[in-house]
Amino acid sequence: IILERLSRGSRGRVLATYAFYGSIGSLAATLVTGFIVGSNYALMRYVFLVSGFLILINAVDIWALRSIDPESPTTLLGARSPLDMLINNGRLRRFLLINTLFAIVWSFAWPLFPLAQVYLLSMSVEQLAIVNVISGVSTVILQRHVGKLFDKNRKLVMFLGRLLLVTFPLSYALAPNVYVIYLANTIAGFTNSASNIAYISFVYDNSEDRKTAVSLYNLFYGIGTLIGSLMGGALVALVSNYVGLRHSIKYLLLGDAAARALVSTLYIGV
Repeated sequence: IILERLSRGSRGRVLATYAFYGSIGSLAATLVTGFIVGSNYALMRYVFLVSGFLILINAVDIWALRSIDPESPTTLLGARSPLDMLINNGRLRRFLLINTLFAIVWSFAWPLFPLAQVYLLSMSVEQLAIVNVISGVSTVILQRHVGKLFDKNRKLVMFLGRLLLVTFPLSYALAPNVYVIYLANTIAGFTNSASNIAYISFVYDNSEDRKTAVSLYNLFYGIGTLIGSLMGGALVALVSNYVGLRHSIKYLLLGDAAARALVSTLYIGV
């Protein structure tokens, strides 16, 4: 909805502003939740209830909008079937393939991170909260700067936004203590900011039927993350039978870091 009302030259800046306020809300919610719950985890049920109620209010508010269609909607003549779009739009097809591959290697580490937090670093609930706060603060600080950089050099932001995600599996695999994890999560400000802006904008700028293109982007990205997370969980269970859980977590995280670095280089050629 927002993209349809922005010019190409202003998308990075305006989307960054939009994401900036969203990041502030997320950070505030994290801090308030931590303050209210503390060590009494039974209070989490009330947090979930309030969260659900706020989401419901947001949904009703969006439904009440008079119009969410752009001033110049895509005509029926310009609409294409998903298959037709994939066949005829080579640049979009290549991007979706690369993005799906990265979604697989990115989500591969998702089931590994909680295991690393418990079995490699023995992190406490307070330390996990600090990690989330550092990530949130870093995103708030860098979001607008990344937006401005994206308007100047889109390909660089797309590449670095993926390459820097190597930091997280590497840090969990090699970190001697939790302070390295704190430091690594300052990088999340850049990667989160790039994810909020760069890739969906590329899809929008390289398609005529943008609604279908965005749908394909979300579809393939979702399929990729499903495949990757299932692979990560299955492989850690398998490999741990041979080398033990701690070593299997480290080896798979290192392998995932290498895979992320390799696939991220493909964004240079999109």
